[in-house]
Amino acid sequence: MKGKAFTLMELMIVIVIIGILSAVGMVMFGGQSEKAKIAVAKSNHKSATKYIKIEVMKCDLGVTGVNIAKAAVAALSDFKNPYNTKQTAIVNYSVGTGADENAGLIGIVGDGPKANGFPTTVYVNSCVKIPCNPGENRIHSTLTF
Repeated sequence: MKGKAFTLMELMIVIVIIGILSAVGMVMFGGQSEKAKIAVAKSNHKSATKYIKIEVMKCDLGVTGVNIAKAAVAALSDFKNPYNTKQTAIVNYSVGTGADENAGLIGIVGDGPKANGFPTTVYVNSCVKIPCNPGENRIHSTLTF
């Protein structure tokens, strides 16, 4: 009894076709990971800014920018850095320097208490894309209360 089976040539053709399809797929979807990291970094920045605005509305207006920044960093510590998932995204120092190791970080800093009519200010700075050096790859928000 003669069984029907695939020849070696037919199997090789199938392997070549699968290889071509996977190569095309890698080229088409290769940049999606970087786009997702940028989107997460922008979303984290926006969420942190909204959180600070909402919490300040709840608080006494005499609070200092330094305390607001520290409270925001503590409350948002579960945000993850999309470029380094072992690291939290929220830090209590400025990330506006443009160094690539700041990618995905959100720096929240504040100034002193209201005095002599000057408002309290909180600065939220983020690097959303590598390289961080061009200004268009960073986001800066100034929140004045």
